[in-house]
Amino acid sequence: MAVKSFSGTCDHLKFQHLFNKLAQAVACLLLCFFSSATYANPGQKVLYINSYHPGYAWSDGIAHGIESRFLVEDLWYKTHYMGTKHNRSKEKIKEAAREAKKLIERMSPDVVIISDDDAAKYLLAPYYKNASLPFVYCGINWDSSVYGLPYENTTGMLEINLVRSLVDLLSSNATGKKLGFLSVDDLSGHRMQEYYQDTLGRPLDQAYFVNSIEEWEAKFLDLQEEVDMMILESPAGIDGWTRDRALPFVMRNADIPIGSAFEWLAPFSLVSIAKIPQEQGWWAAEQAIKILKGTAPASIPEARNVQGKLFANLNMANQLGITLSAEILQTAILITE
Repeated sequence: MAVKSFSGTCDHLKFQHLFNKLAQAVACLLLCFFSSATYANPGQKVLYINSYHPGYAWSDGIAHGIESRFLVEDLWYKTHYMGTKHNRSKEKIKEAAREAKKLIERMSPDVVIISDDDAAKYLLAPYYKNASLPFVYCGINWDSSVYGLPYENTTGMLEINLVRSLVDLLSSNATGKKLGFLSVDDLSGHRMQEYYQDTLGRPLDQAYFVNSIEEWEAKFLDLQEEVDMMILESPAGIDGWTRDRALPFVMRNADIPIGSAFEWLAPFSLVSIAKIPQEQGWWAAEQAIKILKGTAPASIPEARNVQGKLFANLNMANQLGITLSAEILQTAILITE
């Protein structure tokens, strides 16, 4: 539902904060319940195929969510990384998918969990559509139907950004309505551009997709002149991009409000409404356990993430000469360093 006003946005986020607390309490109860519930059968195996690589904060969070749920089960699982943020050409991604398929054939898992779009597009869709092997997907950006999902052998959770709330917060601190977008040039980045446009009901005023830190810096500077506010999408996979180089550059050159949907990008942004990757991982692991105990994947409805954290960057507010409202300051996690 669209947020009509700035105060409405904060009310929504306050509600979200309370919801997150409730969700954490429910998770604790579930942990207690499942620790005494019937375990999956000994000898059953789960394979988790991560589209990306160890050290990427988003997929590390998903992996942590999966691990935390499996800790209360007598269940063996293995993690495999496709590394598509480091090898973004279509042929390299297809090769990574073929390697993952070979691992599935060698391991013969009872359930496969996949995270993010590359594994869905290049592994699940071409090789396992309506197969006998159950799959649980998570981290697919906003619409799984582009891959024909869900299938008879799948269930999953979509990855949804709180777009309207984020843009409302940026707009309330911007001098105009022109919105820009900066991302790595990969499948997820392009899909997120489509999602923002579909959700907002209008094209972005300027969008750039880059491959190197030099391009990223140049297009960041261009956006400061071309638009009134911007979305910073994940730069993971951009050649040469490091926090140590990028953060001082942003703080020196930011001249418009910046928003993001990742906790690790909050220091680069005026405001961030961050998705919680552990929610994706916990949910996926929970559905895998249900499937191992006999539930048909297709009987489990596709879900969407509901948890989020609001961050407000006081350093950037000072840099931009913006005074954030009391509502934001009371609601958000504040960044002061």
